[in-house]
Amino acid sequence: MMMMHGRWCCAAKGDGLGMNKYQIVFRERLRETRERWANDPDGAPNADVYRLVHSIKGTAAMIGLDDWSETAARLLTELDEEAEKRWTAVELDELLAPFRIGEGEPDAARHLAAAETAVAVSAEAADAVAVRPERYAGDGKPHEPLVLLVDDDVSLLALLKDKLQQAGMHVLATPHAAQAIRLLYESKPDCLVLDVRLEETDGFEVLADVRRQPAFALVPTVMMSASDTKETRIRCYASGADDFAAKPVDPEELVARIGRQLQRSALVRRLVRVDELTGAYKDDMWRPAFRREAEASKRYGVPFSLVCLDIDRFRGINETYGHLDGDALLVAFHDAICASFPGNATLARVGTDRFFAVVPNAGADEALAAAERALRSFAETERKARSGETYRATGSAGIVEAGAASAIGADVDECADAAVRMLLAAKGEGGGRCAVARSVAGERVPARTERIAVVDDDPLLCGMLELQLRGVCGDETDPDIRVFPDGEAFLTDPWHDDPGGCVVVLDRMMPRMNGTEVLRRLRAKPNPGRYYIMMLTGDDDERHIAEAIGSGADDYMTKPFRLEELKSRIRRRLRRADGP
Repeated sequence: MMMMHGRWCCAAKGDGLGMNKYQIVFRERLRETRERWANDPDGAPNADVYRLVHSIKGTAAMIGLDDWSETAARLLTELDEEAEKRWTAVELDELLAPFRIGEGEPDAARHLAAAETAVAVSAEAADAVAVRPERYAGDGKPHEPLVLLVDDDVSLLALLKDKLQQAGMHVLATPHAAQAIRLLYESKPDCLVLDVRLEETDGFEVLADVRRQPAFALVPTVMMSASDTKETRIRCYASGADDFAAKPVDPEELVARIGRQLQRSALVRRLVRVDELTGAYKDDMWRPAFRREAEASKRYGVPFSLVCLDIDRFRGINETYGHLDGDALLVAFHDAICASFPGNATLARVGTDRFFAVVPNAGADEALAAAERALRSFAETERKARSGETYRATGSAGIVEAGAASAIGADVDECADAAVRMLLAAKGEGGGRCAVARSVAGERVPARTERIAVVDDDPLLCGMLELQLRGVCGDETDPDIRVFPDGEAFLTDPWHDDPGGCVVVLDRMMPRMNGTEVLRRLRAKPNPGRYYIMMLTGDDDERHIAEAIGSGADDYMTKPFRLEELKSRIRRRLRRADGP
């Protein structure tokens, strides 16, 4: 390094034909910028000049121009970012003289390398909208994560793009903020790497746009800046950045930082979408898969199936052997389903022991065969509880063929309800079997009959509940409601011995046999989980509430209660349809 015109002059490593392509592109960019400013009669805006020197400081060391980076850092201490001035051509030549822009490489080599690298970066960014890279292989396994790089230094983009691709990532790169926003929406990257200083705006505005959109809430963002001040780092984190990298950043370190963010993001997404115990999707995550298959069926005319499966008498198994054995049984049931259904099926756990499976390109017969394989495999295995006892368990399944050509159609809620009804029909026949909704045009799938028992010695309350609970499900099917004046009348009536589930609204204080004793006897019956018991108490004494819960009540309400609240709780329970 030497002094020239009172300023620092630096020699770049690798001058001449051996200079790497990133250095050539970097010099070409600086030369073009200097020429553009020199030809502007109004001169160069001070903010643009400051940003250029700032960019040199951050990029040069990363492409082997360490002396340039040091020189730019010294120049920044002499420049006033807030100054209101325009730089003349003479002033620019003096300022940029230490970098010997345009010297040391033949024109042909310079233009060739610049063109090749610029095309590799900017063309991909421009075309990515039309051709989004596939990030999943045909077997459904994750492929390359997609990273979006945004920096106004094209040579730095080229360097980082190469390094990230060598690390197994797919990279989109753009120097333009507007294009970055468009790529975010249309390419949905897994990680965003964003420079604080951009030509049209700054990275904070881009980050603000990103964080305002719920769709990008889980996209990790790494911000870069040549300004490694405390204020810059704090502002980055306060704006929503997940990490900060000071320029010049070691490319290998940046790869490690991005990799860490991708791992954390994948874990968060998994926790949000995947059931920790079984590994199946959570709750309603099967619905998007159903809608995709419905669209495919509409377009191509192929059927698909929805299968609802659960374990017979699971609550009783939990109560007999304990929840740890129950958890192990759930995992075994999930594994049996996965081993028997096609690999492209989507499986979600939607209740305690209930699963929905969306099976693409499969009619009822194919889905039935898969479900029977799963249930047979599950039932044939002898289980050993932690207590040392051995037992066997069975499962049941309800199957609905859906699609444009199906009489049931492809409405997600109607098909789900039909699948649950078929499941309960199978369980009503003793369990360990499948039931298929084989409707034809003009026929309806048999409706499920909900069963509600009201056990209370107050005839006025019983009459009111019997009237008000009709239509509680909100559909065309009225539930089967029975009222009983006391516990003995309920326990001796054969109606409640039906193997299907039943919601029991049970008063705690009754003559002859109080509600607590009725509750105890119900829980002692085989398959006690088919009863969902809501205890009514006459006061809010914590001892009475604790007694009800301790005796096995699923819910309780204190008299006087709001009728709409009672109906809402029963409706919510029936719609869950956990079954026995």
